[in-house]
Amino acid sequence: AEPPLPARGMEETAENFVRGAALLGQMHRAGKGLQSQWGSPPQQDLPKLYAKRRQELAKIRKRIRSRSTFDGLDLLVKQNWQRYDAQALLAQELLEKADYGAQQASAIAAGYFCHNHYKGENLRQAEDDSLWVTGFRDACYDTPLHDLASYLRRYMKKTDGSLQYLDRMLAAYHCFMPLGRREMVLLCALAAYPEKFMRLINSYYNRRKVCVSPAMQQRLQNCIDNRPKEERLYLFLQKLSQ
Repeated sequence: AEPPLPARGMEETAENFVRGAALLGQMHRAGKGLQSQWGSPPQQDLPKLYAKRRQELAKIRKRIRSRSTFDGLDLLVKQNWQRYDAQALLAQELLEKADYGAQQASAIAAGYFCHNHYKGENLRQAEDDSLWVTGFRDACYDTPLHDLASYLRRYMKKTDGSLQYLDRMLAAYHCFMPLGRREMVLLCALAAYPEKFMRLINSYYNRRKVCVSPAMQQRLQNCIDNRPKEERLYLFLQKLSQ
């Protein structure tokens, strides 16, 4: 029988995020050319998804404006929709500038994969301090930059967002997976897109909403409160991409 995987999750400190970024680069480099019967195509067409989410946001805003009274979620959307719509539009434009379709096709042809859940409980630390990656159930052939962008956003959320460590994370990843200007523009696009805000309001409004629970409103408020950190990440990446 195979030995069990380490049971201890890696603590999400700033220093460990740098280690995690290096491990992510190693994983992506090692996975290049991997052929598997379990391999699946990309989960989403990002240009279409970004456009669709902006259309849904416009419909939600129109629906809210037609009401005579507003609940807590409605007010949060009314106060913030314009900024998030502008972010989504910027992400669309950056995808085009980065030639996203060509980058994705090139990554798939080379056999690169995206883990899609590279975070928290899926990074395990053994007693000898070695690191293990688990949770590959949603992995698919795609540009690995999806994983990197998601991990950078998680770092900003879980720490104080020091740009020094952010720079070290990129350098650690770059050692194994070099990032050129075109890759940096794509990374900017992925960081600019307000993924969580769009996902939450899509979930809340595109189903029959009987009532607004405090938990629903708090999740959206937490997402909005984290926006300054997300902006810092985007501006940092934008500077590097120039």
